[in-house]
Amino acid sequence: MRVLGPTLAVVVSLWTALPTPAQSAVPPSDGALDAANLKTEWTAAIPILGKQDGVSLIQVADNNQLFVRTKGGLLVVLDAKTGGTQWSFKFDSLNSPVYPVAFNDKHVVAVNLVTLYCFHRYTGLVEFQYRLPLVPSSAPSLDRDVVYVTMNGQRVTAYELPQAIMMPEKRANANAAAGFGSLAGAVDNRVKNPADVVAQRYPGSSRKVGTRGEYFEEQKVTVDARTQATGGALATQRAPSLSVAPSVRPPYRVFDDKGKYITRSESLSTVHSLRQPYSLQDPTGAQIQRTPSVSSIPPSLAAVYEMASLLPRAIEPKARWIIGSTVRLTYAPLATNYRIWMVGDSPFVQAYLKDDRAQQVLSKLPNAPAAQPTQAEDIGYFPLADGNLMAIDLTSGGGAVAKVVWRSNVGGAMNREPLVTKDAIYQGGDTSGVARVDRATGEVLWRTDDTADTVLAVNDEIVYVRDKQGILRAYDRNRVTDAASKRAILLGTVNLIGFPNTTLNTRTDRIYAASESGLLICLRDKSPKYRAPLGIGLPASKPEPVPAAKKPVDPATPAAAPDPKN
Repeated sequence: MRVLGPTLAVVVSLWTALPTPAQSAVPPSDGALDAANLKTEWTAAIPILGKQDGVSLIQVADNNQLFVRTKGGLLVVLDAKTGGTQWSFKFDSLNSPVYPVAFNDKHVVAVNLVTLYCFHRYTGLVEFQYRLPLVPSSAPSLDRDVVYVTMNGQRVTAYELPQAIMMPEKRANANAAAGFGSLAGAVDNRVKNPADVVAQRYPGSSRKVGTRGEYFEEQKVTVDARTQATGGALATQRAPSLSVAPSVRPPYRVFDDKGKYITRSESLSTVHSLRQPYSLQDPTGAQIQRTPSVSSIPPSLAAVYEMASLLPRAIEPKARWIIGSTVRLTYAPLATNYRIWMVGDSPFVQAYLKDDRAQQVLSKLPNAPAAQPTQAEDIGYFPLADGNLMAIDLTSGGGAVAKVVWRSNVGGAMNREPLVTKDAIYQGGDTSGVARVDRATGEVLWRTDDTADTVLAVNDEIVYVRDKQGILRAYDRNRVTDAASKRAILLGTVNLIGFPNTTLNTRTDRIYAASESGLLICLRDKSPKYRAPLGIGLPASKPEPVPAAKKPVDPATPAAAPDPKN
């Protein structure tokens, strides 16, 4: 034992001193990157809390911003050009499901367990955090002022984002500014006080504090316990007095005319007086509510204290509408200018109007979707479990018919999100490789090896794909080995085994990968033409048409006479 103890200590110390794969992860050398004509643009360190933590998701917003989420509940926003940290936020719930964030030009929206967070995109200021009624089942979607959250796989709720606080100022009206008559120098005092504007954004509790001068109408109808219990003509009346209680001593029980016990009412110990109106008071004796009916008295002391609280409520988004679904919804909705499209685990696609949630389309698909659909310029691309890739016009169709632009038999699992560029779609899946599909016709142009199944990024000449072993492969984007096999030409490979966390870059040509220790690297093509990030992302929806301005009509010019032929 005297020999075994020191020996074990030496073995344990040597074992702990050995570098782990996470600790030994270093960026690939320049020589290794030369094989694929790549270079390291920058590196960044993401804070990792422990062995159970790690980078969970990398999401590219545009040429300027990168979102990184960790298993430990950290959101880090980086400068996509330099890797510098712009801002970060620590969520309350750790090791909860991590979904991609949604963003527009002003806000970033994220979900953490059952809480919805809204941040100012460029400062990280928390606009609001709101506790959702159910657990989200997919990533949120966001347009200009509404966020769409899929909850519990059964419903989608549209929440209106609170508007920014506008501080109005007293301005002279148009007539006064123009100096017309007696209105010259007049000031428009109809603008609200800025304090009122802030108060509306931060509403207080829902309590109503009465004054001693308030009074209520006298009792018009007497409702006793027997009439209410027997369901007579007055059974729908709410009790204006305590006459429904046979006893003024708690607990209060209600019986029918045969003496059968019906209900047991809540305690009336919070009632300050047994005469109308009933005044509720907090422990300090301050009056917090007056009511003519016992039915409006809070059922518990906790509710009374909540009503007595002087703390303002936090900002809460307003629910515009709620859509329920008999189909389990597992993917983030797709939003156009006027419609919201939803899909789930079953072979159905449904669309609703964003304004009034009127159902527009409920169409059956050949098979259930196998991955998150994507959209570009109002065309939705749906990878199906049977190996078909469908392009659907999201602005057309109605009833049981969705307008299918084309349908391509790509084959394979297709359980990866499609990558859409201006002229092609790159679709991958487990053990089925990556296929390049013509965006206009749906024709399959080329394929990679079956083991290379995860697209990372593309530029004008090369497509970067990761295989099952963690090897980065660079394929020629525009050429194939032969027309018959349509096999893509492999240009070079780079070992990225130490960086297992990668992302699908749908916005630029940069390659992002992270190690288990939180080391994030950004790779790019060495060619000078790619020194600046190349944008490949397309807008989700086409811009709304701007109505043409009407040409003013000169009253001195006579209108043209109508053509008799028309």
